[in-house]
Amino acid sequence: MGFSSIGFAQPHPGDHPGDHPGDKPGDKPGEHPGDHPGDKPGEHGGPATAAAVADYAAKLQHVEDDLRRKRAEQRKDRHAWEASRGAREQDRRHQLEGVWGAPFLGRAEVRSELELHAERVARIERIIDIAEDTHNAALLAHAQRVLAREFARNARVMADLRGRLEVR
Repeated sequence: MGFSSIGFAQPHPGDHPGDHPGDKPGDKPGEHPGDHPGDKPGEHGGPATAAAVADYAAKLQHVEDDLRRKRAEQRKDRHAWEASRGAREQDRRHQLEGVWGAPFLGRAEVRSELELHAERVARIERIIDIAEDTHNAALLAHAQRVLAREFARNARVMADLRGRLEVR
């Protein structure tokens, strides 16, 4: 009858993985954090310089260190921690406005990156909390390295967005 290729999900002759754009891992836009489809060096103001990325990373690290100290103190009381979520969000937003400026943070591309970054940081911080509570030094060290990589990635992407969007 000829249904064998349909029933067994056989590919059509000549269709091999890699024949079409996006078939190979790493080919799809957005598979690499910080990649933006269609971006080429020098386009829309070009990528941020290493000095600009380092400057933003230092400012963001100062903000994160401050938040981490507050987090360690506030986490001791679970009910107060849950109740202060809105205040922590406003505090974080105010600190980010100090680093980047409100007009830049209002852009859709920037909000999308900040949401991604916030989700990743929240997950990593939860792992850090668990590692601290269980006294798992290996997990704690690994999670802290991953957190540092995420902060570096975010600083790079935000600096690139600032250069591309030309918002000061």
